Amino acid sequence: MINIKEAFPNHFPPSHRQETKSHSSTPPSWSLYLLKSRISLLGSRFSHLGSCFLSLGSIRPLLISLFLLLAPKVAFTQTPATPVGAILPLSVGDKFDYPVLEHALYSESGRLDLAKYRGKLVILDFWATWCAGCVASFPKNNELLKTYKDRLALVAVTYEPKEKIVPYLEKLKAKKGWELSMDFVAANSSLAEIFPHQSLPHYVWIAPDGKVAAITVGSSVNGENIDKLLAEGDISLKVKQDNNLRLNKAELFLTRNEQYGKKPILHQSALTSFIDRLSTEYVLEEPSEAGIGRILTVNQSLATLCLTAFGEGDNKKYFGGSRLILDVREPELIIPGPHHSGELYEEWLKSNAYCYELLYPQQHEPARYTYMQEDLKRFFPQYIFEVETREMEVWKIILTDPKGGFEAKSDQALRFEFTGQGGIIQNIMLNGLVGYLNMYFMHDSAYPVVDATGISVPVTLELDANMTDPDEVAASLRTYGLDMVRSRMPIEVLVIRDK
Repeated sequence: MINIKEAFPNHFPPSHRQETKSHSSTPPSWSLYLLKSRISLLGSRFSHLGSCFLSLGSIRPLLISLFLLLAPKVAFTQTPATPVGAILPLSVGDKFDYPVLEHALYSESGRLDLAKYRGKLVILDFWATWCAGCVASFPKNNELLKTYKDRLALVAVTYEPKEKIVPYLEKLKAKKGWELSMDFVAANSSLAEIFPHQSLPHYVWIAPDGKVAAITVGSSVNGENIDKLLAEGDISLKVKQDNNLRLNKAELFLTRNEQYGKKPILHQSALTSFIDRLSTEYVLEEPSEAGIGRILTVNQSLATLCLTAFGEGDNKKYFGGSRLILDVREPELIIPGPHHSGELYEEWLKSNAYCYELLYPQQHEPARYTYMQEDLKRFFPQYIFEVETREMEVWKIILTDPKGGFEAKSDQALRFEFTGQGGIIQNIMLNGLVGYLNMYFMHDSAYPVVDATGISVPVTLELDANMTDPDEVAASLRTYGLDMVRSRMPIEVLVIRDK
């Protein structure tokens, strides 16, 4: 019997996908998508708040962006004419023009002229504050700069504004003692047009001769590859492939038979195998004017399908890795193993990921997750899926002082903004924070976070903590008469067994 967190401590979604985190989804992508189906726990649908989530334009602050997710995407059947003056994307082998970049941090002029790096290896590091893998690479990249000194320039580029990036970096340096010697450029979109991508981190290598030498994932940025390029003037590395098909959510995922015209579908469920060039996605649509609702998962593991179905849109039933137990002979058919990262993970997806779509009439909305559970039992008859109550070790958030000052004021605007170094939850139920800890910051923890406070009113908390460190989170909660302690208690877990 396998507890997923013990067997695969660093490879449960979304962590194993950090290197290919989609700009059109967030952080872990699927875990944040699941929060959309948990909007009800916050006491409001929030659909009127407008989107400030991903796409290359903006990704967090959270909650609002968290719920509205992807903007509709359009697929073209023909290549449109290129407008005069349009920026043309570059590929490996193309000549790079060394532009001048605005919004350079720690620069008196606020500009960075890349031409000053002609003759050096220049590595462009596309990153964002929400991308844990991007931020974790900073110390390694800083050491590479020290090693190669005048032969290497590393430029960290983000679309996020300077007002967000500067305090974030200063907090990183103060808390972790990091030395960050690379150039930082904020609020940039021009380089993302020259080197379009859908996932982070994303690295572009400009050789000393000014040609694009490589476009890679983070694991390729190492001393061995840098030595080879500097010695030979060129290098052949696997090109990072971003998915380039965009899902048109205005249409049903599976096509209709046009021979009969567009007849309204009242109820339908379907399962397909992996579809190449589509990002992993989750779509939850409330019933439309036509009275039809939809659940759609694209290129997801069986584990993720189960978490969606048996979680039933309830934050308290979020069956993350610490609440998923596999009693099966071949667990890697359900979830990738610890060695599945980078290219191996992509290969695993092709053999083990699925697309699922459920259409249901409005009157059946309360049973939509039951339908999905029944479908999984039919589609995968080799397994038994059961929700059981077991005594488990947890991180339990408790109330220590009812007058701790956590209660929100009724006139406060809804707000949920977090980076890895803290943030604010304002006028929102505490379960919103608990869900986010489980799904994002502490998804690698062997112990789920549980709300045992009994607080039934919206809260306002400003936390100054490394959100992946339970001790720091607990210390920050204590300033509001709350605490987070290790404890054992009965909780529901999802068990998958061989039949």
